[in-house]
Amino acid sequence: MAQIRLQNLSKRFDGTVPALQDVCLSVEAGELLVVVGPSGSGKTTLLRIIAGLETPDSGRLYFDEKDMTDVDPKQRNVAMVFQEGNLYPHLFVRDNMAFPLKARRLPASQISKTVRKAAQMLHIEDLLDRRPHTLSAGQRGRVALGRAMVRQPAVFLLDEPLANLDVELRHRMRTEIRSLQRSLGATMVYVTHDQNEAMSLADRICLLRDGAVQQTGSPMEMYRHPANRFVAGFFGYPSMNFIPGRIREEGGEALFICPLGAIGLPALLAETAKKNVDCDIVLGIRPEHIAVVKKSSPQDFCGNIRSLEMLGRETLVTVETTEEIRMTFLSDPDIFLSIDQSVQLHIDADKMLLFEACSEGRRLTPESMK
Repeated sequence: MAQIRLQNLSKRFDGTVPALQDVCLSVEAGELLVVVGPSGSGKTTLLRIIAGLETPDSGRLYFDEKDMTDVDPKQRNVAMVFQEGNLYPHLFVRDNMAFPLKARRLPASQISKTVRKAAQMLHIEDLLDRRPHTLSAGQRGRVALGRAMVRQPAVFLLDEPLANLDVELRHRMRTEIRSLQRSLGATMVYVTHDQNEAMSLADRICLLRDGAVQQTGSPMEMYRHPANRFVAGFFGYPSMNFIPGRIREEGGEALFICPLGAIGLPALLAETAKKNVDCDIVLGIRPEHIAVVKKSSPQDFCGNIRSLEMLGRETLVTVETTEEIRMTFLSDPDIFLSIDQSVQLHIDADKMLLFEACSEGRRLTPESMK
């Protein structure tokens, strides 16, 4: 296993389109880092640079503090698993997995033992004498992982390996990949566009947007302490609600003034808010922190239900306020709600976040005000 460090990496295609912009990132030895982001954010380009399939325009790449920027891909000891698996169709599964070992001219007995051990770990021993076209998508994915495993690489690189699988199989394969990574103690960089996949798999997550790192942290850090509005909106389904407004101070109390009314801010946010009096601010609140109530309080607002989406253990409700702001919240399915029903909603003030109204949308914290 190896530690990876990317130092100020930038890459442009055709000299104009920025694929990566000054990326600084580290992956500890034995860590599973998930790189996530929307299409075109630079995820695959970053992976290909680590593998040596692309050369950065600027910046350096290190494995265990050894500069690998200009090292040939064959000398990097990296195994890459692609979305389609890329198995050799004319070879049996056994020979597909053995291919990198045969290329090293290892003894046949050692190759057979290594392939058998990897197949046992992946539960594909009964597939060894079949060809790829007879396998399901999930089985082909396991074979591709096995072919990477037998190489015993310093770094595993996985480029959306589960993208073509159905929901149930994706969930099962995520569990298997996580278990495999832990048992091998492998350094793994996993690329996906699926935020649920990132949250369930990662030791840490790196979120990219337009080639730039938005935030890196544990899944819960990304969810609970987003660095900006983009991060806050990217993680979680349904997405965080955003309400535009301004900060006003009355009698020493900080209030968020918006179309819903005047919302009092908790002590943790109040001091930060007071430094932004009369500034345009965006308040963020997740759907699970909004609830239907019967008795009114200053933190409550009214709205009319516009849609109901049954999700099984909960119902996703979209509400339109009198000021035509739409918000979503999650409700107990046993609570009877109907379209066009007027409801009183309560916001959990302790869960509110404040963001700058500008395009960067930085989250406002006491630390950001220093």
